[in-house]
Amino acid sequence: MLLEELQVLDIKFLYGCAKPTIAVLYQDNKDARHVKTYEVVLKDKDFVEGPLSQNNLDNGAGLLIPVPMPLGGVIIIGEQTIVYCSASVFKAIPIRPSITRAYGRVDADGSRVTGLKTELLGETSIASTISYLDNAFVFIGSSYGDSQLIKLNLQPDAKGSYVEVLERYVNLGPIVDFCVVDLERQGQGQVVTCSGAFKDGSLRVVRNGIGINEQVTSGCVRLVNSLTRELLNEWKSPSGFSINVATANATQGGRATIGPHESKKVSP
Repeated sequence: MLLEELQVLDIKFLYGCAKPTIAVLYQDNKDARHVKTYEVVLKDKDFVEGPLSQNNLDNGAGLLIPVPMPLGGVIIIGEQTIVYCSASVFKAIPIRPSITRAYGRVDADGSRVTGLKTELLGETSIASTISYLDNAFVFIGSSYGDSQLIKLNLQPDAKGSYVEVLERYVNLGPIVDFCVVDLERQGQGQVVTCSGAFKDGSLRVVRNGIGINEQVTSGCVRLVNSLTRELLNEWKSPSGFSINVATANATQGGRATIGPHESKKVSP
């Protein structure tokens, strides 16, 4: 199956079509950008022009986002405008000049879609992928800097940002240049890298060794009914202590705490 368009910028399958239908964003020989749809005829292994087309789009249009039913249609992301179009609806809104790298869908069925507008929420790493997890938690995957786990708050902070960065996941790539130096003059070389790109560019030092990041500490032992999940009893360690290791059988449990070292037997 061949397309007539020579310079294709993006292709997406559309939702809610009786036959498999693709939307094609392309650029013609005059550098104008257009969207056209094609129905896929599986029997003949060919394309037939579909019901949707839109000519002379934003010269920076480069991304298609198919919209789930019941709305259907497609969103076309440009550098200065965002356009929604379907077989019967066309709507465009201006945006400040920007390049959109990625998008993430909040609802699989688009049930919370009520209109088309843009709003600045805050700043993250340059996103290569965006995954909405749930309850306002979002994962930002970045090829140019550190990936992030963020939370979208209902109210802005003192800087006017709705974005709260909860975790950062180190990414050394892309490495543009590096050198090996002995920073501490102990005969052990360390690698200094020019990592990342654009606003996420940075110098990173790579050392040999083991890094330990404390995620959670346990300070209690709980006895829980395995059928009802009801909490039957609970033992809490004294202030300043944390549980290092614990073990149990059908009738007894033991635990060791860190602090002034001790170990005791716990009976239910």
